[in-house]
Amino acid sequence: MVYEREHLVALTLGYCAATGISPDALSAKILSESNRKMLNRLLRGDGCNHRSAERATAWFRENWPKDAAWPPEVPPREEKAA
Repeated sequence: MVYEREHLVALTLGYCAATGISPDALSAKILSESNRKMLNRLLRGDGCNHRSAERATAWFRENWPKDAAWPPEVPPREEKAA
């Protein structure tokens, strides 16, 4: 998936709303402790490096809550083969 900041912002807001977790706690869960503020930086309009964006996007695709709607502005998750 091509990294777009807007996609990560939508994923962050959607996941946090569905689970009640804060962006800081979510960053720590997805990325290393040293990158704990990445999602908050994205929410402020800043960027991040491509590797962190790809890692976060992959994490969201693997761990999205089953009962939460996937953000419509983000390309759909690929379904796993049965």
